[in-house]
Amino acid sequence: MMERQKNKLKENKKYLILLGIIGLVAILIRIYYFPYEIPISLDAIEYFVYAGKLSQAGQFPIGFVSTNNGWSTFLALFFSLTNSENFFDYVNIQRSLGIFISVISIVPLYFLCNKFVDKKYALIGASLFVFDPRIILNSLSGGTDPAYIFLTILSLALFFSSKNKIVYISFAIAALA
Repeated sequence: MMERQKNKLKENKKYLILLGIIGLVAILIRIYYFPYEIPISLDAIEYFVYAGKLSQAGQFPIGFVSTNNGWSTFLALFFSLTNSENFFDYVNIQRSLGIFISVISIVPLYFLCNKFVDKKYALIGASLFVFDPRIILNSLSGGTDPAYIFLTILSLALFFSSKNKIVYISFAIAALA
């Protein structure tokens, strides 16, 4: 019995190392395509401005619609830790957070896939997700898509747990998404 548990732990460790390698390659790909000197655009600029004003003033800015300010508030935490006069430093922080969140989405996705298929197929599913060109582009945009996808996948992965408390937590995470 003890030998069987050791073999299972060794197999799990192998798949988690492979998942880490996939994540590292995904980060390297995103860094290769990272647009360092191009400002953010579209919806991401609104989140950027809101986060900038929030980090400067230390309070929620007046005159903005405050129904969807979760991503901006999250960004403001990182903006306030940065002491820079360069606009692109803040843009790169926003994009870097999108990249990080996009890549760590493979962890709950792997466990979600593992609920339905073998570990090797779950690894393939996580790989297909993280190397999808649209996911890569979304992570480089600086918008809310990576956070939404991460929270949704995490919520689904926790929902299929056998423990009731974890299932309740999944609903809270779904509400954040």
